[in-house]
Amino acid sequence: MKKVIILICILVCVVMFASCTVLHNKTLSTFDYFSTVITLNTSTSNKVDVECAWAEMQKELSDMDAKLSPYKEGSDIYKFNHAEKDTKVEVSKLTYDVFMIAMDAYMETDGAYNPAMLLLSDLWGFTDRFTYDNYSPIYPYDRQKPNEQLPSDKYVDGFLSLTDFGLVEGEEKKDKYYIYKPDLSIDIDGVNYTMQLDFGGIVKGYAAAVLQEIADRYDINYGYITLGSSSLALLERGATGRKWDLKLKDPKDPNSLYLRAYLISVFISTSGNYEQYYEIEGKRYCHIINPTTGRPIENETLSCTLAYRISSRTARNDSAMLDAYSTALMVMDFETAKEFINSKKDLTAYIALNNGDKLKVYTNDEQARILKDYERI
Repeated sequence: MKKVIILICILVCVVMFASCTVLHNKTLSTFDYFSTVITLNTSTSNKVDVECAWAEMQKELSDMDAKLSPYKEGSDIYKFNHAEKDTKVEVSKLTYDVFMIAMDAYMETDGAYNPAMLLLSDLWGFTDRFTYDNYSPIYPYDRQKPNEQLPSDKYVDGFLSLTDFGLVEGEEKKDKYYIYKPDLSIDIDGVNYTMQLDFGGIVKGYAAAVLQEIADRYDINYGYITLGSSSLALLERGATGRKWDLKLKDPKDPNSLYLRAYLISVFISTSGNYEQYYEIEGKRYCHIINPTTGRPIENETLSCTLAYRISSRTARNDSAMLDAYSTALMVMDFETAKEFINSKKDLTAYIALNNGDKLKVYTNDEQARILKDYERI
Protein backbone atom coordinates (compact mmCIF):
# COMPACT_ATOMS: atom_id res chain seq x y z
CA MET A 1 0.00 0.00 0.00
CA LYS A 2 2.86 2.39 0.79
CA LYS A 3 4.31 1.89 -2.69
CA VAL A 4 1.00 2.93 -4.24
CA ILE A 5 0.84 6.07 -2.12
CA ILE A 6 4.42 7.00 -3.02
CA LEU A 7 3.72 6.39 -6.69
CA ILE A 8 0.64 8.60 -6.57
CA CYS A 9 2.61 11.38 -4.87
CA ILE A 10 5.32 11.19 -7.54
CA LEU A 11 2.78 11.33 -10.33
CA VAL A 12 1.03 14.30 -8.76
CA CYS A 13 4.32 16.13 -8.36
CA VAL A 14 5.30 15.48 -11.98
CA VAL A 15 1.97 16.73 -13.28
CA MET A 16 2.09 19.82 -11.08
CA PHE A 17 5.68 20.60 -12.08
CA ALA A 18 5.21 20.05 -15.78
CA SER A 19 1.71 21.47 -16.05
CA CYS A 20 0.68 18.56 -18.31
CA THR A 21 3.91 18.90 -20.32
CA VAL A 22 6.90 16.57 -20.14
CA LEU A 23 9.99 18.60 -19.27
CA HIS A 24 13.59 17.75 -20.06
CA ASN A 25 16.60 18.96 -18.09
CA LYS A 26 19.47 20.48 -20.03
CA THR A 27 22.73 22.09 -18.90
CA LEU A 28 25.02 24.10 -21.18
CA SER A 29 28.25 25.78 -20.07
CA THR A 30 31.13 27.83 -21.44
CA PHE A 31 34.38 29.28 -20.07
CA ASP A 32 35.01 31.53 -23.06
CA TYR A 33 33.88 34.86 -21.58
CA PHE A 34 34.75 37.06 -18.58
CA SER A 35 37.24 34.45 -17.33
CA THR A 36 34.46 32.54 -15.59
CA VAL A 37 32.14 29.58 -16.07
CA ILE A 38 28.76 30.61 -17.48
CA THR A 39 25.96 28.07 -17.26
CA LEU A 40 22.38 27.71 -18.44
CA ASN A 41 20.48 25.03 -16.54
CA THR A 42 16.90 24.61 -17.67
CA SER A 43 13.87 22.33 -17.81
CA THR A 44 11.95 22.76 -21.06
CA SER A 45 9.56 21.01 -23.40
CA ASN A 46 10.70 19.51 -26.69
CA LYS A 47 9.23 22.53 -28.46
CA VAL A 48 11.79 24.89 -26.96
CA ASP A 49 15.01 25.23 -28.95
CA VAL A 50 17.52 25.49 -26.12
CA GLU A 51 20.52 25.07 -28.43
CA CYS A 52 19.39 28.00 -30.55
CA ALA A 53 18.86 30.15 -27.46
CA TRP A 54 22.30 29.16 -26.15
CA ALA A 55 23.91 30.13 -29.46
CA GLU A 56 22.30 33.57 -29.26
CA MET A 57 23.41 33.90 -25.64
CA GLN A 58 27.02 33.14 -26.56
CA LYS A 59 26.89 35.69 -29.35
CA GLU A 60 25.80 38.35 -26.88
CA LEU A 61 28.44 37.25 -24.37
CA SER A 62 31.13 37.44 -27.04
CA ASP A 63 30.06 40.95 -27.98
CA MET A 64 30.06 42.13 -24.36
CA ASP A 65 33.44 40.57 -23.64
CA ALA A 66 34.95 42.08 -26.79
CA LYS A 67 33.74 45.58 -25.92
CA LEU A 68 34.00 45.66 -22.12
CA SER A 69 37.09 43.61 -21.27
CA PRO A 70 39.96 45.77 -19.99
CA TYR A 71 42.42 43.12 -21.15
CA LYS A 72 41.44 42.61 -24.80
CA GLU A 73 43.26 44.90 -27.17
CA GLY A 74 40.75 46.86 -29.25
CA SER A 75 37.93 46.75 -26.68
CA ASP A 76 36.30 50.04 -25.73
CA ILE A 77 37.67 49.84 -22.21
CA TYR A 78 41.15 48.93 -23.42
CA LYS A 79 41.09 51.99 -25.69
CA PHE A 80 40.01 54.22 -22.80
CA ASN A 81 42.67 52.82 -20.48
CA HIS A 82 45.44 53.34 -23.01
CA ALA A 83 44.32 56.77 -24.18
CA GLU A 84 46.08 59.94 -23.12
CA LYS A 85 44.57 61.97 -20.31
CA ASP A 86 42.04 64.68 -21.25
CA THR A 87 40.84 62.61 -24.22
CA LYS A 88 37.40 61.83 -25.63
CA VAL A 89 37.14 58.12 -26.55
CA GLU A 90 34.45 56.86 -28.93
CA VAL A 91 32.72 53.74 -27.64
CA SER A 92 29.83 51.45 -28.58
CA LYS A 93 26.29 52.00 -27.33
CA LEU A 94 26.70 48.89 -25.17
CA THR A 95 29.73 50.34 -23.40
CA TYR A 96 28.03 53.70 -23.04
CA ASP A 97 24.96 52.07 -21.47
CA VAL A 98 27.09 50.11 -18.99
CA PHE A 99 29.09 53.27 -18.22
CA MET A 100 25.90 55.17 -17.40
CA ILE A 101 24.76 52.38 -15.04
CA ALA A 102 28.20 52.39 -13.41
CA MET A 103 28.01 56.14 -12.90
CA ASP A 104 24.58 55.82 -11.28
CA ALA A 105 25.92 53.13 -8.95
CA TYR A 106 28.98 55.24 -8.12
CA MET A 107 26.79 58.20 -7.19
CA GLU A 108 24.20 56.15 -5.26
CA THR A 109 26.84 54.46 -3.12
CA ASP A 110 28.87 57.64 -2.53
CA GLY A 111 31.80 56.08 -4.35
CA ALA A 112 31.85 52.78 -2.45
CA TYR A 113 31.39 51.17 -5.86
CA ASN A 114 34.10 52.62 -8.10
CA PRO A 115 35.08 51.16 -11.50
CA ALA A 116 38.20 53.35 -11.71
CA MET A 117 40.17 50.95 -9.53
CA LEU A 118 41.91 48.76 -12.13
CA LEU A 119 45.43 50.05 -11.41
CA LEU A 120 44.97 49.41 -7.69
CA SER A 121 43.54 45.93 -8.29
CA ASP A 122 46.55 45.17 -10.48
CA LEU A 123 48.93 46.64 -7.91
CA TRP A 124 47.54 44.35 -5.21
CA GLY A 125 47.69 41.29 -7.48
CA PHE A 126 44.02 40.69 -8.23
CA THR A 127 43.73 40.98 -12.00
CA ASP A 128 43.62 38.15 -14.50
CA ARG A 129 47.35 37.98 -15.18
CA PHE A 130 48.04 36.87 -11.62
CA THR A 131 45.96 33.73 -12.09
CA TYR A 132 48.31 32.35 -14.74
CA ASP A 133 51.04 29.87 -13.83
CA ASN A 134 53.60 31.78 -15.92
CA TYR A 135 53.20 35.10 -14.08
CA SER A 136 56.33 37.24 -14.01
CA PRO A 137 56.80 40.94 -13.20
CA ILE A 138 56.33 43.27 -16.18
CA TYR A 139 55.52 46.67 -14.63
CA PRO A 140 57.72 48.80 -12.37
CA TYR A 141 55.29 48.28 -9.47
CA ASP A 142 55.20 44.47 -9.77
CA ARG A 143 56.63 42.21 -7.08
CA GLN A 144 58.29 38.90 -7.73
CA LYS A 145 55.87 37.18 -5.35
CA PRO A 146 52.78 39.42 -5.08
CA ASN A 147 51.05 37.13 -2.60
CA GLU A 148 54.03 37.33 -0.26
CA GLN A 149 55.12 40.95 -0.64
CA LEU A 150 53.10 44.13 -0.13
CA PRO A 151 53.17 46.95 -2.68
CA SER A 152 54.99 50.21 -2.05
CA ASP A 153 52.98 53.02 -0.47
CA LYS A 154 54.06 55.41 -3.21
CA TYR A 155 52.13 53.32 -5.74
CA VAL A 156 49.11 52.87 -3.48
CA ASP A 157 48.86 56.62 -2.88
CA GLY A 158 49.73 57.48 -6.46
CA PHE A 159 47.17 55.19 -8.07
CA LEU A 160 44.56 56.30 -5.54
CA SER A 161 44.88 59.84 -6.90
CA LEU A 162 43.62 58.57 -10.28
CA THR A 163 40.33 57.09 -9.07
CA ASP A 164 37.90 60.02 -9.13
CA PHE A 165 35.33 58.32 -11.38
CA GLY A 166 33.00 61.30 -10.95
CA LEU A 167 35.25 63.23 -13.33
CA VAL A 168 34.51 60.82 -16.20
CA GLU A 169 31.84 62.13 -18.55
CA GLY A 170 29.70 60.49 -21.21
CA GLU A 171 28.31 62.08 -24.34
CA GLU A 172 25.83 60.97 -26.98
CA LYS A 173 26.07 62.96 -30.20
CA LYS A 174 24.60 62.18 -33.61
CA ASP A 175 24.17 58.47 -32.87
CA LYS A 176 27.73 58.20 -31.63
CA TYR A 177 28.86 57.64 -28.05
CA TYR A 178 31.86 59.00 -26.20
CA ILE A 179 33.49 58.73 -22.78
CA TYR A 180 35.77 61.53 -21.65
CA LYS A 181 38.99 60.52 -19.90
CA PRO A 182 39.79 63.09 -17.17
CA ASP A 183 42.85 65.27 -17.06
CA LEU A 184 44.50 63.16 -14.38
CA SER A 185 47.97 61.63 -14.37
CA ILE A 186 50.86 60.93 -12.05
CA ASP A 187 54.55 60.29 -12.57
CA ILE A 188 56.18 57.67 -10.36
CA ASP A 189 59.88 57.01 -10.89
CA GLY A 190 59.72 58.46 -14.41
CA VAL A 191 56.66 56.47 -15.54
CA ASN A 192 53.38 58.24 -16.25
CA TYR A 193 50.05 56.67 -15.22
CA THR A 194 46.48 57.71 -16.03
CA MET A 195 43.03 56.54 -14.93
CA GLN A 196 42.07 52.99 -15.88
CA LEU A 197 38.55 51.52 -15.76
CA ASP A 198 37.22 48.03 -15.17
CA PHE A 199 33.48 47.33 -15.33
CA GLY A 200 34.01 43.77 -14.10
CA GLY A 201 32.10 44.68 -10.96
CA ILE A 202 28.83 45.02 -12.88
CA VAL A 203 29.29 43.38 -16.28
CA LYS A 204 28.34 39.87 -15.09
CA GLY A 205 25.16 41.21 -13.56
CA TYR A 206 24.39 43.05 -16.78
CA ALA A 207 25.11 39.89 -18.76
CA ALA A 208 22.83 37.81 -16.50
CA ALA A 209 19.94 40.09 -17.43
CA VAL A 210 20.75 39.92 -21.15
CA LEU A 211 20.77 36.11 -21.00
CA GLN A 212 17.53 36.11 -19.02
CA GLU A 213 15.90 38.25 -21.73
CA ILE A 214 16.98 35.77 -24.40
CA ALA A 215 15.68 32.88 -22.31
CA ASP A 216 12.35 34.68 -22.01
CA ARG A 217 12.10 35.16 -25.78
CA TYR A 218 12.62 31.44 -26.29
CA ASP A 219 10.01 30.54 -23.66
CA ILE A 220 12.69 29.15 -21.35
CA ASN A 221 10.81 29.79 -18.13
CA TYR A 222 12.26 27.20 -15.74
CA GLY A 223 15.83 26.97 -14.50
CA TYR A 224 18.67 29.32 -13.73
CA ILE A 225 21.62 31.15 -15.31
CA THR A 226 24.93 31.53 -13.49
CA LEU A 227 28.03 33.60 -14.22
CA GLY A 228 30.65 32.20 -11.93
CA SER A 229 29.45 31.94 -8.37
CA SER A 230 28.69 35.63 -8.01
CA SER A 231 25.92 36.55 -10.47
CA LEU A 232 22.75 34.52 -11.04
CA ALA A 233 19.34 34.78 -12.62
CA LEU A 234 16.92 32.42 -10.90
CA LEU A 235 13.95 31.78 -13.19
CA GLU A 236 10.86 29.86 -12.17
CA ARG A 237 11.43 26.44 -10.63
CA GLY A 238 8.30 24.87 -12.10
CA ALA A 239 4.73 25.49 -13.13
CA THR A 240 3.59 25.21 -9.50
CA GLY A 241 5.54 28.30 -8.50
CA ARG A 242 7.82 26.48 -6.06
CA LYS A 243 10.77 28.48 -4.80
CA TRP A 244 14.43 27.61 -5.19
CA ASP A 245 16.29 26.37 -2.15
CA LEU A 246 19.29 28.69 -2.22
CA LYS A 247 22.16 27.73 0.08
CA LEU A 248 24.96 30.19 0.81
CA LYS A 249 28.58 29.24 1.46
CA ASP A 250 29.98 29.87 4.89
CA PRO A 251 32.72 32.51 4.33
CA LYS A 252 34.62 31.09 7.32
CA ASP A 253 34.41 27.56 5.92
CA PRO A 254 33.60 27.53 2.16
CA ASN A 255 33.15 23.75 2.26
CA SER A 256 30.00 24.18 4.33
CA LEU A 257 26.86 26.32 4.31
CA TYR A 258 25.65 28.97 6.71
CA LEU A 259 22.26 30.09 5.40
CA ARG A 260 19.31 28.81 3.39
CA ALA A 261 16.88 31.08 1.54
CA TYR A 262 13.84 30.39 -0.60
CA LEU A 263 13.63 32.54 -3.71
CA ILE A 264 12.11 32.61 -7.20
CA SER A 265 12.36 34.90 -10.25
CA VAL A 266 15.20 37.03 -8.89
CA PHE A 267 18.63 38.26 -9.81
CA ILE A 268 21.30 37.44 -7.23
CA SER A 269 24.75 38.89 -6.65
CA THR A 270 27.37 37.86 -4.08
CA SER A 271 30.61 39.49 -2.99
CA GLY A 272 32.95 38.18 -0.30
CA ASN A 273 36.46 38.20 1.08
CA TYR A 274 36.88 34.42 1.12
CA GLU A 275 37.69 33.35 -2.46
CA GLN A 276 40.25 35.80 -3.86
CA TYR A 277 42.74 36.67 -1.14
CA TYR A 278 46.17 35.99 0.27
CA GLU A 279 47.63 36.26 3.75
CA ILE A 280 50.87 37.90 4.82
CA GLU A 281 52.00 37.60 8.44
CA GLY A 282 48.54 36.42 9.46
CA LYS A 283 46.66 39.31 7.86
CA ARG A 284 44.19 38.73 5.02
CA TYR A 285 44.28 40.86 1.87
CA CYS A 286 41.22 40.32 -0.33
CA HIS A 287 40.40 41.44 -3.87
CA ILE A 288 37.89 44.12 -2.86
CA ILE A 289 39.77 47.42 -2.70
CA ASN A 290 38.47 50.28 -0.56
CA PRO A 291 38.21 53.32 -2.86
CA THR A 292 38.94 55.61 0.08
CA THR A 293 42.21 54.00 1.21
CA GLY A 294 43.43 52.25 -1.94
CA ARG A 295 43.93 49.12 0.14
CA PRO A 296 41.97 45.88 0.56
CA ILE A 297 38.92 46.30 2.76
CA GLU A 298 39.30 45.92 6.52
CA ASN A 299 35.93 45.59 8.23
CA GLU A 300 33.69 43.01 9.86
CA THR A 301 31.79 42.07 6.69
CA LEU A 302 32.67 38.61 5.38
CA SER A 303 30.17 38.27 2.55
CA CYS A 304 27.17 40.02 1.06
CA THR A 305 24.48 38.37 -1.05
CA LEU A 306 21.68 40.45 -2.56
CA ALA A 307 18.52 39.48 -4.40
CA TYR A 308 16.12 41.59 -6.46
CA ARG A 309 13.02 40.54 -8.36
CA ILE A 310 13.30 40.20 -12.14
CA SER A 311 11.48 42.91 -14.06
CA SER A 312 11.53 42.76 -17.85
CA ARG A 313 11.26 46.54 -18.01
CA THR A 314 14.40 47.32 -16.02
CA ALA A 315 16.23 43.99 -15.91
CA ARG A 316 19.63 45.10 -17.24
CA ASN A 317 19.82 48.09 -14.95
CA ASP A 318 18.57 46.14 -11.91
CA SER A 319 20.94 43.19 -12.27
CA ALA A 320 23.99 45.34 -13.01
CA MET A 321 23.22 47.64 -10.09
CA LEU A 322 22.83 44.60 -7.85
CA ASP A 323 26.41 43.60 -8.67
CA ALA A 324 27.61 47.10 -7.85
CA TYR A 325 25.64 47.18 -4.60
CA SER A 326 27.05 43.87 -3.35
CA THR A 327 30.59 45.20 -3.81
CA ALA A 328 29.75 48.58 -2.29
CA LEU A 329 28.18 47.00 0.80
CA MET A 330 31.39 45.04 1.38
CA VAL A 331 33.25 48.37 1.44
CA MET A 332 30.80 50.18 3.74
CA ASP A 333 30.76 49.79 7.49
CA PHE A 334 27.83 47.66 8.66
CA GLU A 335 25.59 50.47 9.93
CA THR A 336 25.96 52.39 6.67
CA ALA A 337 25.29 49.19 4.71
CA LYS A 338 22.13 48.49 6.72
CA GLU A 339 20.83 52.01 6.12
CA PHE A 340 21.50 51.62 2.40
CA ILE A 341 19.60 48.31 2.26
CA ASN A 342 16.64 49.77 4.11
CA SER A 343 16.50 52.65 1.64
CA LYS A 344 16.00 50.28 -1.31
CA LYS A 345 12.55 48.86 -1.90
CA ASP A 346 12.38 45.10 -2.63
CA LEU A 347 16.13 44.59 -2.05
CA THR A 348 16.77 41.40 -0.07
CA ALA A 349 20.10 41.08 1.71
CA TYR A 350 22.10 38.36 3.47
CA ILE A 351 25.24 39.69 5.15
CA ALA A 352 27.69 37.55 7.15
CA LEU A 353 29.72 39.41 9.77
CA ASN A 354 32.65 38.59 12.00
CA ASN A 355 32.15 40.73 15.09
CA GLY A 356 35.07 39.89 17.31
CA ASP A 357 34.71 36.25 18.30
CA LYS A 358 31.06 36.14 17.23
CA LEU A 359 29.73 35.29 13.79
CA LYS A 360 26.57 37.16 12.90
CA VAL A 361 24.03 37.35 10.08
CA TYR A 362 21.96 40.33 9.04
CA THR A 363 19.05 39.70 6.71
CA ASN A 364 15.70 41.32 6.00
CA ASP A 365 14.34 37.96 4.77
CA GLU A 366 12.22 36.59 7.60
CA GLN A 367 11.96 33.17 5.92
CA ALA A 368 15.73 32.61 5.75
CA ARG A 369 17.14 29.81 7.92
CA ILE A 370 20.51 30.05 9.68
CA LEU A 371 22.31 26.72 9.36
CA LYS A 372 25.38 27.22 11.55
CA ASP A 373 26.52 28.99 14.69
CA TYR A 374 25.81 32.45 13.35
CA GLU A 375 23.78 34.83 15.50
CA ARG A 376 20.93 36.55 13.65
CA ILE A 377 20.83 40.33 14.15
